[in-house]
Amino acid sequence: MIHVILFALALACGMLSYQVAVFVRFAVAVERERRRRVEQALGAVEVPGGRRSSAGGLSSRPISVYRRFYEGRLLRAGRPTELDFGEFIGLSLAMGIGFVAVSASLDADRVMLMVAGGAGYTLPWLWLGDRARERTRSIVRDLPAFMDLLTLSVSAGLDFTSAIARIIERGKPCALYDELRFLLLEIKLGSSRRTALRNLAERLMVPEVDSLAAAIIQADQYGAPLGNALRVQAEYIRVSRHQAVEKRAGQAVILVSLPTVFFLIPCVFLILVGPYLADLVGAFNSGF
Repeated sequence: MIHVILFALALACGMLSYQVAVFVRFAVAVERERRRRVEQALGAVEVPGGRRSSAGGLSSRPISVYRRFYEGRLLRAGRPTELDFGEFIGLSLAMGIGFVAVSASLDADRVMLMVAGGAGYTLPWLWLGDRARERTRSIVRDLPAFMDLLTLSVSAGLDFTSAIARIIERGKPCALYDELRFLLLEIKLGSSRRTALRNLAERLMVPEVDSLAAAIIQADQYGAPLGNALRVQAEYIRVSRHQAVEKRAGQAVILVSLPTVFFLIPCVFLILVGPYLADLVGAFNSGF
């Protein structure tokens, strides 16, 4: 009987390890594919000065990488607090010190003071990351409809900037339109359309936007009709959105299996083995 119980425990542990390994492998594959698409898109949209805004190494210096990473996160979040990188660092440090002061007033020990300080410093950055992800999802969600309107407007005879201005004027305010307003402002202030598109791609770090910027820049370079390029990009963005939905559905299957492994299988195991636990405990107490 003891051997049966040990075998069941080993089987449950093996199933749990297998499910965790499958989930980790799937998550790593999804992240690798996302980085590959970003690097592939930005390979055609190089930023001025020969730098690349890929997810890989931005610089060999850790401080520079850290600064550029979080500055990019501030830009993707739309600068919700109107603070730059240094000011946001100061806010995080102030929150960390405040948490430490509150914990010290409650007579917390050193470990709790360190935990409180780390939590106070980390919370603003966690909030900023969540805000950036939500804003990026909003941009990706609104991009297919914008591309359809832009393709129709350009095919009807409007130029690129006039078409964007009219769509923004008649559309509802959203994060995508805020970024496009900044794009138009850069062009009005004297930047070329190529530079403004590169800055947009570097600022958002969205694969669909990178591909759109690359297509428009290549159409300008080779004199190709802009309407055809936009039509191809609209179809690509629509297909990419469908693929993203399918990917999330595949992730949901893996995520649903985790509660099954962690909660359902142990319950079934207890139901099956529970009647023999008393005999097992008695056998251990009596030394077999």
